[in-house]
Amino acid sequence: MVTAELEPQASGVSTNKGRRKPHRKSRQGCACCKIRRVKCDETKPVCKKCVAFGATCTYDRKAADLQMSFEGTGTIMNMTNLPPSTNHTFIDLNMVPSFQYPVIQDDSFTLTMDSLSMERLGRFFKRTALSIGSAKAGHIFQDGTLGIAFSHPYLMHVIQTITAIHDRYIEGPAASHSTLEEVYHLSRAAALFNQKLSGPIHPEDRDALWATAGLLSQIAFAFVDASTPEEAWPLKDPEATDLEWIAMSENKMAIWEIANPMRPESIFHNLAKDIMKLDKLCGIHEPDITNLPPLFTKVYDLENEEIADSCPYRSSVLLLSSLMPMVCTRDTIVKFLGYGSHMNPQYKPLLRKKDPKALLVLAYWYAKVLNSVWWLDRRATMECQAIIMYLERNHPEEKDILELLKFPKECCGMGRLDMGILRDVDYGSVEVGDLTQSSREAT
Repeated sequence: MVTAELEPQASGVSTNKGRRKPHRKSRQGCACCKIRRVKCDETKPVCKKCVAFGATCTYDRKAADLQMSFEGTGTIMNMTNLPPSTNHTFIDLNMVPSFQYPVIQDDSFTLTMDSLSMERLGRFFKRTALSIGSAKAGHIFQDGTLGIAFSHPYLMHVIQTITAIHDRYIEGPAASHSTLEEVYHLSRAAALFNQKLSGPIHPEDRDALWATAGLLSQIAFAFVDASTPEEAWPLKDPEATDLEWIAMSENKMAIWEIANPMRPESIFHNLAKDIMKLDKLCGIHEPDITNLPPLFTKVYDLENEEIADSCPYRSSVLLLSSLMPMVCTRDTIVKFLGYGSHMNPQYKPLLRKKDPKALLVLAYWYAKVLNSVWWLDRRATMECQAIIMYLERNHPEEKDILELLKFPKECCGMGRLDMGILRDVDYGSVEVGDLTQSSREAT
């Protein structure tokens, strides 16, 4: 059985007596191993240490940040005194002596909690859990996942990750780059999740797998290392992880087949029934293109039924038409998140190629989900602005598309301020002692 500490440890000074033997210090290792202060085996194109750790390996000397690798995430001693589902989710650390911090363990991996991770866990159940998905989903995560997190290390790591990201977002725009804690826990979560998916799945694993898939999907939205549009896709240099949130949305549905949250005993049973109704909720079978600006009909040839089945943009545009009259709130967010799972397979490569028509639909979707929930807001803002700047710089000949950019420009703060578009965004709150202070003021 493998054992690991939950938090990354700083390297210390050797306590061995005597001098070290002379040795050659290589400078050819990868950037990630250098950041982690471990000896790189220098295997190319990716070293074995990064593969084992789950990090993105790069030999680019300019790479300043350790990045988590999502690749393959969605492919295919127990705390027996904690029930699988409990309403006692608020953890009073004053009642937990330091020598009794729990050990999280499954059949292949063990990790030990410490005071920082326990405090972060408390913030998850008091604050972050309630921001997950719809209001109904938030309460399910708050009330039902504590017990299973203590018996599934990959779920505990992913809980630590999303809470650490939420902590950083609450600090404000200046804290725009991921922390070591986020990268560490996300790397371990992905590695252990993949390990679990590659082995036998037991009945008691299924809710933990679905909870982990859901949190990873939202982390993929929130994990944005950009403080300006110039640092965001599609303006930044291409990377393998671009648009990873779309892949994670697809992979989440692959986990559906394994976890089967529709089964009656699942804590997600009632929520899964809503997901099964998503097509009806979104209204994509009864679209009303009059909800869209008239130029959409011209740009996407929406009235030409002969190309309806072959047009790669059509399903996304029709979904957008059903979303335009709505405001993205906790009550409607499930309908908006259907965008990622209702894309035509031919539409996704067009996005990666930065096709103007594909980018325009995405810009409108970003504009609609702006200011709805913290884990969507930063990506939506940065990438909406970056798409607008990219299209204006690189496609001045697309007059109709540039005209249609007026709406997303207003929504993301690049155009004339339209007070009817602005909505409040809930960034949660952060507890300091006995005081609770609002993280941001709505403007």
